[in-house]
Amino acid sequence: MKNNILPIALLILLASCGGNQSSSNTNDKGNSDTVVKTDTVSLYNEEYSTQHYFSNTQAKDNFTLKVSGSDILKSKAVLEIKNTQGDLLYQYKFTTIDLLIDAKSISADEQTKRITEIFEHYFDGVHFKIPAIDKREKFEDAFSNPNPADKPAWEEIKANQKAIRFQHREGYEGQASVAYSPLLKKAILIHYMD
Repeated sequence: MKNNILPIALLILLASCGGNQSSSNTNDKGNSDTVVKTDTVSLYNEEYSTQHYFSNTQAKDNFTLKVSGSDILKSKAVLEIKNTQGDLLYQYKFTTIDLLIDAKSISADEQTKRITEIFEHYFDGVHFKIPAIDKREKFEDAFSNPNPADKPAWEEIKANQKAIRFQHREGYEGQASVAYSPLLKKAILIHYMD
C-alpha cells in the first residue's frame, strides 16, 4: 500500500501544476475584446475569442478560433461563430501552416511569429463591415464561380444595408467574407477574393 501512495501523490502534484491561463489582448483601437486561453496541459492548444454583433443587432454573437496540435506549425484550427443560444452559424476548418505563402523559405521561429500575429488580429474591428454587401455589387462578381442556388440568400443580405460582414483569412492569400442569412438561418459566403 505504501508503494502506491508515492505515484498517486506525484500524479496529483503534476495535475495541479497544469491548467488554463487566460489573458486579454488590446487591439489597435484600444479595445480589449479578444480573449486568449492557453491550455498548458496539452502540447499546443490555444483559443482566441471575441463577441461581436453579427446575426442581429440586439445581442453579440460568439466568435471562436480554436487551434490545437503538436505545435503551432502542425496544428489544425477551427473558426466558429455561434449565436447567444449556442447555435452554430458558421464553421471553417484549416491547417495553420496554410496561412503562410512559402513556409519553407523562412525559419520555424519566423513561421511561428507570423501565424501567431495572424491569430492575435483575427477578430480585429477591421474584419467587420457594414453593409455586408455594397448595393452596387453584383452576385456574379462576388465569386470566381458563383453557385446560382446561393443567389436568393445573397440578395436578401444585400437588401439589408445593416447586415454585417466578417472577413477572415482562407489560405495564405484568400479572403473569405461571410454574413448571416435570415433566410437560411446561418452564415454564408458572400464574397471571396485571392
